[in-house]
Amino acid sequence: MSEFKYWLIKTSSEDRCAEMRRQGAVTIDFDFLPDLSSLKKRDIQHKLTEQDSSLSQGDAILQANQVLRFVDKIEIGDKVFLVYNESVSVAEVTSGYTYSGQASGVLSPHQRQAKWLVNDQPLEHAPEGVRESMKEELAVGPVDKDYFHSLDSWLRDNFGLDIAQRPEEVAEKPWNLY
Repeated sequence: MSEFKYWLIKTSSEDRCAEMRRQGAVTIDFDFLPDLSSLKKRDIQHKLTEQDSSLSQGDAILQANQVLRFVDKIEIGDKVFLVYNESVSVAEVTSGYTYSGQASGVLSPHQRQAKWLVNDQPLEHAPEGVRESMKEELAVGPVDKDYFHSLDSWLRDNFGLDIAQRPEEVAEKPWNLY
């Protein structure tokens, strides 16, 4: 069982973001990777550097870790904050990792089913702590404890959504996952 329950996922496409919400799924932007169910970290790193020969070893490790978080760490019931540009949507994960074999339209083949709770809310009206949490460089990473409480308050006060489970489920340091 993962110690984190709240995750940030960034996407590079407005169309993909909208399609995730329409299809009730959360995906990652690594479409070229094969089924990740049985791949090891070094295999993912190798595939990443094959795809982009200019990728440094350090960046390949960082990206492989993000991919593995999506596959191995996110669990059913966890909340995902999908970030694109200056907006955020919130979903609850309802399935384990699946691989569809190929991208479906704009959706990645790497998926988890999700129930969308909040759709496409602008961050400009959110508290400073909320906006700061969305600036993390990671494409897939846990919500840092420093920002969780302001994010939770914003969602509860503006959308009637109480995502809090237990404070110990919030990440102290998001960088120690792999």
